[in-house]
Amino acid sequence: MARNVYSEDLDEMDGNSFLKMTLLDSCYVLGQIFASENEMSVPKPKQGKEKTGTGNGHGETDLLTPLLQKGSEECERGMEGLGPVPFYRPWCNPYVVRDLLLLENQIPFFVVEKIYESLEGEFTASALREKAVSFVKKLIHPYLKKSAQDDIYNIKPKEFHHLLHLCHMYFKPIQNHKEFDFEKVKGSKDFLRHLTRWRHATQYEQVGIKIKCKKYDQNAPHSLLDVTFENDVIEIPVLPIDGNTVSLFRNLVALEQMCPIYGNHFTAYVIFLSQIMCMPDDVTFLVRKGIIAHNLSCDEKVSNQFASLTRSVVFDFSGKYYLKSMSCDVEDRYKVCREKWSVRFVGGRLSNPYFALMFWMGVIYVICLVVRAYFMVMTYFGTRLARVDNIFLLWFLNKHVR
Repeated sequence: MARNVYSEDLDEMDGNSFLKMTLLDSCYVLGQIFASENEMSVPKPKQGKEKTGTGNGHGETDLLTPLLQKGSEECERGMEGLGPVPFYRPWCNPYVVRDLLLLENQIPFFVVEKIYESLEGEFTASALREKAVSFVKKLIHPYLKKSAQDDIYNIKPKEFHHLLHLCHMYFKPIQNHKEFDFEKVKGSKDFLRHLTRWRHATQYEQVGIKIKCKKYDQNAPHSLLDVTFENDVIEIPVLPIDGNTVSLFRNLVALEQMCPIYGNHFTAYVIFLSQIMCMPDDVTFLVRKGIIAHNLSCDEKVSNQFASLTRSVVFDFSGKYYLKSMSCDVEDRYKVCREKWSVRFVGGRLSNPYFALMFWMGVIYVICLVVRAYFMVMTYFGTRLARVDNIFLLWFLNKHVR
């Protein structure tokens, strides 16, 4: 059964090698989960119960118990003389976070449960899954809002398949978003209206559409994905960015791409981010607004990394996703605001005193060039006309004065 959940062809791997790989991966996951709970004791395999499997064609019979017994004895020998083990906080280690949440490193959690059941006599699956939930929340705590502590996410431990899936459960919108009316545009002239992309953050600001940091409200909690648009204001929750953010986001997108049953809400959110801050100036603007907080070397690196997240991503913009109605509303409002001269110039770039000074200096310079050209033309043709008048006068005098 465990072989069936892997996408790779494992027929060439014999039963012993497959079990050893599964054992090591599961023990690594268990070690990190219990380290986060400050439980560093090495559990021993329970006694009095033998594995008497019937085999599955790969030689996987009665192999798990000896491996577990050997691993437990080696751990005990290695721990002798070391004294108390210092408390280790794995969620603070970026290498652990990145390794545990890689899509290709996921191991079915029922396998982890079976390994732990072989080690621990008194075992309940719900207790282990609750520890896993607590562990994952510590891994991704910078991205969780206060609502996560209020159980607003409604995470049910028995429903996740692996750690990345559990992590994905916390990255979903929890507020109600207006649904797009497909029937309204079906067969109408506006059928291309919903095939839109997001503009740059600075473009929205130039035409008068404000972008603000979304504040947490106890009466209306929100998650990281709850982006809203109301009264010409786009509100975006705070996004912390560190060295692990892009790796985590890329694996969550890959999970949705590989398994459509998980939805497409996180992919829609990442596409929104990659388009709204695809230039370094956009990142600088969002940092100034308090929406983005990052510790990378420069704003350009942030924009480049998020732009790379959507490469080779297949997304149906004509289909259903939670930001679809909002994207259409924002684009319609952007086009209306763009047509207003006062909003585009006075309320946009001319609100910057330096740009306004440069703009009016340019206007005055162009006017001076036009005036100068006019007088040059008039001077040139005025001289030519004077010469013609003089020639005509001389001819007239020579002919009639005689």
